[in-house]
Amino acid sequence: MAEYLTKQSCRAGIIGVLLFVSSMSVTQAENFADPTRPPASLGIVESGAVASEAQGPVLQSVLISKGRKMAVISGQSVKLGEKFGDARLVRITESEVVLKSGKDVQTLKLLPEIEKRLVNSRHRAKAVGSRQ
Repeated sequence: MAEYLTKQSCRAGIIGVLLFVSSMSVTQAENFADPTRPPASLGIVESGAVASEAQGPVLQSVLISKGRKMAVISGQSVKLGEKFGDARLVRITESEVVLKSGKDVQTLKLLPEIEKRLVNSRHRAKAVGSRQ
């Protein structure tokens, strides 16, 4: 009988330790950022819906080919020259679009957190030469 109780206590102890360890790993996992979550710059909110227009339009994608130019702005496909809201899409480049409404001009960047800077060509030539 004593041997039976010892085995039962041992099993209960092992189960208790396993439950404790598994609950700790779940708690620790909640502190990590989701690597598959889209960047905040896309305007995606918790429910997966696009952020409200009160924050303004968000450029999500640019499609440029020989026969067409279009952009996806806040989930809506807009071709060059078409209207988005009360503004017209007047320019598309690989990294930004320009919307014009009357005299108001608004530039939307595909990746607003990334800023392009020109590099002095003389400085760049030295850097390329030093790699050889």
